[in-house]
Amino acid sequence: MSKLEDQVKDMVEKALVQDPKTPTVELFEKAVQIKKSITKLKLNQFRGRYVLAVSRKLSGKKPGPKKGAQRQSIRMKKRQPNTELLREVFEGKKIGINDALESAYQKAIGSDRISAIQGLLTSMDAIKKRI
Repeated sequence: MSKLEDQVKDMVEKALVQDPKTPTVELFEKAVQIKKSITKLKLNQFRGRYVLAVSRKLSGKKPGPKKGAQRQSIRMKKRQPNTELLREVFEGKKIGINDALESAYQKAIGSDRISAIQGLLTSMDAIKKRI
């Protein structure tokens, strides 16, 4: 860093030690008198580069998260009303499919033929693969 940059930081530090609520505009004007190239910076850039850096240094806090701090978990979204409607429709169709399978199974068992039961099971496997 150049000597002028150090002088600007020292000036900002002295001003903030005297009055922590010194306006950034006032500090900016004093810094321009020390180093002319600071006029190229916007006020926010000056504040970020000098004022915030010095105020962090003066606060004495260590950078980074606090010791033992943990990340907060992400909240789960509540179910949307459309999801509830879709669930109700699905449940209705599921009941219909279960009833159809039960009646087909009862017919196959009632016929006392192994081929009927075997045909039912193969057709169920084929449907399962398609789904």
